[in-house]
Amino acid sequence: MKMIEDNNLYHFTSADTAVNFILKNETLKFSSFKYVNDPKESKSWPFKFYGHYIENKDKFKPNFFHESNNFIKDHWLVLCMTRATKEIAYDMKMWDSYGQKHKGICLVFDHKKLSKVLNSQTNNFLFEKEIHYTNINNTESIFNLYSVNGYFYIFTGINFPFIINYLKSMYNPFLLSNISNPFMLQLEHYLHIGKESYLKWHSIHFNKNLFFNKSLSWKDEKEYRYILYSNNSAENQFLTYKDSLIEVILGNDISIADRKKIKEVLKNKNIKISQLIYNNWHGSLFDITNSEENDNSVIDISTSFRVDVPQRFLFTSTNTKNGVEFLFFDWETGDVSVLPLEE
Repeated sequence: MKMIEDNNLYHFTSADTAVNFILKNETLKFSSFKYVNDPKESKSWPFKFYGHYIENKDKFKPNFFHESNNFIKDHWLVLCMTRATKEIAYDMKMWDSYGQKHKGICLVFDHKKLSKVLNSQTNNFLFEKEIHYTNINNTESIFNLYSVNGYFYIFTGINFPFIINYLKSMYNPFLLSNISNPFMLQLEHYLHIGKESYLKWHSIHFNKNLFFNKSLSWKDEKEYRYILYSNNSAENQFLTYKDSLIEVILGNDISIADRKKIKEVLKNKNIKISQLIYNNWHGSLFDITNSEENDNSVIDISTSFRVDVPQRFLFTSTNTKNGVEFLFFDWETGDVSVLPLEE
């Protein structure tokens, strides 16, 4: 059975969050960087201030560091996904960390549809990219392509001569500087145009360096991010996902009550519902979209055994939609039968 296509986006969450918020309202939450799980991101960025005129040094205040980090946390919101192949559905670490200890769910989105529908709902800057995992700060300039409500603007941070800075300043005069380091803030510009304007355009220009790098410690998560600029420093913003949700995978230990709630909220919505069953080092996904509770009509008989051990028959356990069944294989006749469970 073909269950999950490659290159979709996956979002692990709790059953309660899914039922009462995401699936109920058909929205996804963009939240502050205060709540990301990497402490280096949720605390501060290593900004430094530099100047050209020594007489301005007394205008610097230590709280500028605090202001800069707070601006990013207040104005940039993030939506975290995982970009991977179908194997992510069997990743026990992801279920343990983000899927309510295997009692939650995993939402599967069509990547292209989701990106299109999110962009259609905002006139602000919305960037998306997979995370680059590194232990070294990437401070080189980056070529960026920005999309704002269907219009494209090209920026470059490469240090070509005056003509590049001139073209750059035609759209954004605040970046008329030779600096190409995302963590270096120009004091004179900061003071002249104000922190709001300066930090907005600095963070837009260097969005890749500031928001899409992460410690190697998290590399197995294969994170993919959407980041959204908020003019009003809103705590959260909610955007609808419309028809981009294509499947909901239920965790191995999800409760019967939560499974019923999810099936009810998705009733008649043409979204596939799959149940993950994990036993004996083997995982199976069963399509339960239209099945009733306690329906064991489908059995996954994928199993492995030692061919170097002489045998006429074999007893083994296998997965069903509702747990484990036990099978008997007769290698001479080719018969396979399900053993009755003991009372």
